[in-house]
Amino acid sequence: MSTLAGSLRIVAFGSAQSIWGAAWYGDRGQLLLGHQDGGEVVSDFISEGDAADEDWGLSGPELSLTLSGVGETAAEPELGRFDQLCRVRGEATINGAKHPVDELGRRCVREPLLQERLESIRDFSAWFELDGERTGAALTALRPADARGHERDVVAAALFTGGGASVVAEPRLSTTYTADGSPSRAGMELWLADQDDTENLYPRRVTGVASGPMLSSSAGDVALQARPFSCVSQGQQGSGVYLLASNR
Repeated sequence: MSTLAGSLRIVAFGSAQSIWGAAWYGDRGQLLLGHQDGGEVVSDFISEGDAADEDWGLSGPELSLTLSGVGETAAEPELGRFDQLCRVRGEATINGAKHPVDELGRRCVREPLLQERLESIRDFSAWFELDGERTGAALTALRPADARGHERDVVAAALFTGGGASVVAEPRLSTTYTADGSPSRAGMELWLADQDDTENLYPRRVTGVASGPMLSSSAGDVALQARPFSCVSQGQQGSGVYLLASNR
């Protein structure tokens, strides 16, 4: 997997019941977009911004989007930089039709990660909105090329609640794949340190089921795949996106 120039950014937003999208990129990249009417597109774009206290822009022939941070950021000591919920607004053209975008999602920045050869990057994020309160979770797992299983994965995760954000002490990701390698079910088990008792941990769980088709793209020798998910956490219904980057 080739090293990206500069930082790695991940963006995911929306819902299969409206419009959704995902991107894994450096200074420029491709956004995979899907719409509830079955339309889909892979759109080239140029990006602006990577700081937590500023809006980001994604602009290209088929889209003009602004990503604004929602709530606090979760600093990521394991993988660098931060995770944050965001609101994505603007317009996207899918199969010749223009669609307004106003969706909740998640954005993150990682320091240049690929100092060693990686087999894959798996990224699963989910967001929930009820009575104006926005919550969510995000997990990124890196697998070295010579790893025989998940025991050597480098995993980092964040939890977003009530405008606050926390880094997860012990994150776990489980994924069920279809015969063609597409993720069909996924679960995050997020073990959080109790602020009053750091010896005890308690889990927050997020489960998801694929709610739309997989979209695919490529960047150099890296194959990118993204799929929308319907998610549940603590009885609350929400949306998410599973993003997979691997060697072609």
